[in-house]
Amino acid sequence: MARKKSFDVADDIRFQNTRVQPVSEEAVAEGQPTPGYTMLNAKDIQPSPFNEGLSQENIESYVKSMQETGIIEPIVVYDLGNGKYEILSGHQRYEAWCKRLGNKTIRAVILPYEKDPVKRFTAHTEANVLTRNKDLRFWLSRINHAKQVLHESGFVGSKAEELKKISEMLNGISKTQLYRYESFEKLIPELQEFETKGYLSANTLYLAVSLDAKQQMEVVERVRALQRARAESNPELLDDMEITREEFARIVSDVRKGKKAEPAQKKKSTYTERVDKAYVSFLKTISRSRTQAERKEALEYIAKLRLQLDELEKELS
Repeated sequence: MARKKSFDVADDIRFQNTRVQPVSEEAVAEGQPTPGYTMLNAKDIQPSPFNEGLSQENIESYVKSMQETGIIEPIVVYDLGNGKYEILSGHQRYEAWCKRLGNKTIRAVILPYEKDPVKRFTAHTEANVLTRNKDLRFWLSRINHAKQVLHESGFVGSKAEELKKISEMLNGISKTQLYRYESFEKLIPELQEFETKGYLSANTLYLAVSLDAKQQMEVVERVRALQRARAESNPELLDDMEITREEFARIVSDVRKGKKAEPAQKKKSTYTERVDKAYVSFLKTISRSRTQAERKEALEYIAKLRLQLDELEKELS
């Protein structure tokens, strides 16, 4: 089954336990001061250089929610000290409330600016990573971004020390996970996309890491052929293109050994599966007749079935 996107439309701030109690929309509309946050002009706010882009699906969810309830929780920003502010948490809320819904101001919790880029990156990860749909491409981008920030800050150390620091910057991802994610960079984009769309898990996709680019493209073509065959046999499968680990392992093994692609077997429809099951079950029951009485009764069933099949054939034709 394709990856199910999960998104919590509640504006939950997960940074330094900062919590601001929701206030009535009437109070905001009347311009009444509200404790815990400041109303900032949208034009004075800029995105964080550490943000990994925006999810249009998530923004749409925020827009729909905000049209009904308004913006429940403020965004969190750094004070840049020149009348401008940098978003720490709330890029998608800002986009929905100010850009999509056209509001000129937005509620914001203001924090002192953190000069250390490594600490700012770590804080940004802590505040935002839980609200993102985290696929393989997201983590590859995040890891490379962390490396860039770390080395631009003047970091000098061994590979093990670098991994330890990046693990801290990425909200505690283990070294093993980092090694695994780094290996995925050897995969061509077409294969990475299978994981992004939910057709393959990251662990299953790892089976193709040792293949060269040409072999990986052959794997992609065979997976797509398998998916097309399924869709042709049953249009209901258009939204369910998941490939099992066993199927993918077989494809990878065949490509590695240079075996020619076999015609993709079409997945049977649910109706066909039910008929096959009933057919096989009936034959097994009849073939297990042992005594003279059972064989006689089995022959009677067969004769009766022939008549019923003839009648059914006339009805269906």
